[in-house]
Amino acid sequence: MFLALQNKIRDNLKESLESISGYEELFCDLVNLFTNMYECKQFVLPSEKHMLVKVIGFTLYLMDGENCNINKLDAKRRISLARIDRIFKALEMVPLYGDMQIAPFQTYIKRCAHFDANKWPTCSNQTTNSYQSDILQYLPSIRDDYVVFIAELSRHSNEVTTTVKDAPRSDAENRELLKLALKGIQLLADWTAHVTELYSWKLMHPTDPHQNNLCPAEAEEYERATR
Repeated sequence: MFLALQNKIRDNLKESLESISGYEELFCDLVNLFTNMYECKQFVLPSEKHMLVKVIGFTLYLMDGENCNINKLDAKRRISLARIDRIFKALEMVPLYGDMQIAPFQTYIKRCAHFDANKWPTCSNQTTNSYQSDILQYLPSIRDDYVVFIAELSRHSNEVTTTVKDAPRSDAENRELLKLALKGIQLLADWTAHVTELYSWKLMHPTDPHQNNLCPAEAEEYERATR
């Protein structure tokens, strides 16, 4: 059924939800929750970050239909399309698996029944590239975060090697070490996410000899994407 009728499972789910009274209220809460989690960086792994973006787009698509208009919900301040517009522009191409990726704005939002380009000024502006296409803008903050974290890690390491304690660490000290370990994992995940997001964007925007003199005329698609 799925292969014979494209998007049949998704369309059936959308129709089933529209028969449930008040389903849009729950979905508004979900969209607001995931938007706050993304903006406040309440995630650890890159896959968790990308999951939030995908779910926001898919939830908006499921909401918008005959019985619900996401533009009216935005006017009533039940959701904020302006905040989501910035998120989708910052992450145009979301990695899925391997060299597969998805564009939430193109895949979900532009197919909504009440899509209005005026509500999505940032995503609809094709003259500016996505932030994920330029990894160099993140290098200064990455270096600063690295220096601060290594300094803090060195301080704790020196305390362990130079200080002998008869008593075990207090709860406050263990809590501080836990936060430091979590910070390190989040930094590594954030740097990994920048690389994978750039890779996903370049796969969908390959270069050519006219744009890049270093790209051979006979270059295949993978080479054009990684130049």
